[in-house]
Amino acid sequence: MDYCGRVVGVGENVKNLKEGDLVSGSKFVKGNRIGQGSLAQFMYIEAGQVAVVPEGLGTGIGKEGGVDALAALGCAAVTACQCIVPNMKEGDKLFINGGSGGTGTWGIQIAKALECYVTTNCSTGNVELVKSVGADDVLDYKSVNVAKELEGKGQVFSLVVDNVGVPGTLYRESHKFLVPNGKFVQVGAGISLGAMGQLVQNSLRPGFLGGGKRMFEFLVTQPKKEDLEQLGRWMQEGRFGR
Repeated sequence: MDYCGRVVGVGENVKNLKEGDLVSGSKFVKGNRIGQGSLAQFMYIEAGQVAVVPEGLGTGIGKEGGVDALAALGCAAVTACQCIVPNMKEGDKLFINGGSGGTGTWGIQIAKALECYVTTNCSTGNVELVKSVGADDVLDYKSVNVAKELEGKGQVFSLVVDNVGVPGTLYRESHKFLVPNGKFVQVGAGISLGAMGQLVQNSLRPGFLGGGKRMFEFLVTQPKKEDLEQLGRWMQEGRFGR
């Protein structure tokens, strides 16, 4: 899926790229077709799904802005970007359910680049990790009831990003800690029938029938050049914690 590499050829109608450009992105393969992914020496990609790496980045391996860091932007970082950027502004508060994974750690850094206040949760062993990438408030789900902790803070969050899908009741309880016009964006979910059923309920069951009382969205990531370009600019400016 994710990649960073150099352009070796462009179509006759492509104006935003040229041979030799260092680019990054993520290739979403429809139908899981074998031989169409990015784990290859060469591949083709739609021009609107790839971004030129900003000047000064991509100059090494194992450091901030190196090609390995750029290659990690395509899926997790773009997913986090599409969850957060359209729904937040400077000074807003958000809760990220599951802060220690790829989408979680990128989400924390993107929210901090927007100058937002980030509360997240993780296991005991990952507390220092999420703090190191910028989390302001960390809940250890091994030792506290996360939903109760959030409820105790009041209706202060503009956004919840759920990378985990657990607990399954989090959306139904989100009106207790989301502002009235707040939004709940779900990214992750289990693969069991129960988890799938919960997702359908979250999407379709109205509040007066026991469903959630805040806006709900199940995000399906779309690879976009504009998001990759924004992430590259933030990386170039040193806005990310890791």
